[in-house]
Amino acid sequence: MAEKPDQRPPPYVLGDYIVVTITWKDTLGAALDPSAVKANILKPDGTKDPLVFPTDSELTKISTGVYRLRYLTDQSGPWTIKFIGDDAKNSLDLNVPVQSSKTD
Repeated sequence: MAEKPDQRPPPYVLGDYIVVTITWKDTLGAALDPSAVKANILKPDGTKDPLVFPTDSELTKISTGVYRLRYLTDQSGPWTIKFIGDDAKNSLDLNVPVQSSKTD
């Protein structure tokens, strides 16, 4: 089961990296590695960027069950990130707003 990050993401500005750390745990709460780790990025204009660990460098393993996404923003607006471990049932969606400037 993917565990939702405790903190809300900071307000991101165009050109920032979205950085999210996600943890997968079993039903007893112990960290575990899914057989597959993916992050599907949906940009504000509808462009999709599917990422797969370890193929894509934007997804890295920190420790057992803990993975980090670091993705450069190139559009302002609402982004959606879907983390998937093993299959679509083991997933987590995050909505990430990206502002065009710090004054938005």
